[in-house]
Amino acid sequence: MCTPGDFIHSIPFNHMKSHLLYAISRRTPPSEKTWKEIDEVQKALNHRLTWTNERLSLTREQAGTRPGYAFPFVQIMNPLRAPSPSVGRERPDDAPRIADAFATGSTRVRDNLWNAHLVAAFARFVSARYPELTLQLRDDGGFVLPGAVWIKGGQVSLDTDWLNRARARALETTGDVESAMPFLWAEHEALEGRFFAAGSVFDYSEVPEVREFSSMVGDEHSFETLEGFADVVVDTVASKALERVPA
Repeated sequence: MCTPGDFIHSIPFNHMKSHLLYAISRRTPPSEKTWKEIDEVQKALNHRLTWTNERLSLTREQAGTRPGYAFPFVQIMNPLRAPSPSVGRERPDDAPRIADAFATGSTRVRDNLWNAHLVAAFARFVSARYPELTLQLRDDGGFVLPGAVWIKGGQVSLDTDWLNRARARALETTGDVESAMPFLWAEHEALEGRFFAAGSVFDYSEVPEVREFSSMVGDEHSFETLEGFADVVVDTVASKALERVPA
């Protein structure tokens, strides 16, 4: 949809094809016990939840693995909402990875905003349960508004260095001062605490786990945002999975 060097901030999220990258920093490697628990949580979420394209794929980097790389160009946009989408597969071996990572994952959610929020909720759950870890989440399709964020202790923060590099690259590539405007908008959104494309639970009311958890919660109006609802679903499924992990 977009040629290299184009930076767009007015395309609705449901017109994009979002691809999420996530990683645990090599600077904060988890213990073997912690990694085993994270892997069990991931397996449970992949099995229990509805994924219309690709599932979670956080995998330990192996010695000799080719270096990771960032997306060479990023689309910064003002996403609206997303209906659902098509059938998919697991991450291909040649998918991009984040460099300097203990473990990386890649999930194409395409235009499924519910799946995008599940990925973000997984990262928040892991970082909240294991606050010693530092995670990064990136996106090339508009779900992560500033393009890249850090997640630590369950809290999301702007990856300022990444955004500044992307802005400088946009200016260098286009030679147009206007190309920096979407990055200023994205930075403002992040500073206001808005890191991810917003959506309503009601747009995904036919998804099995949304129906199930809506009836369990009893008051769906308490979780009208996909972000809040995804946190509830992931926290419940992940916590149950960890109960089955031997101490």
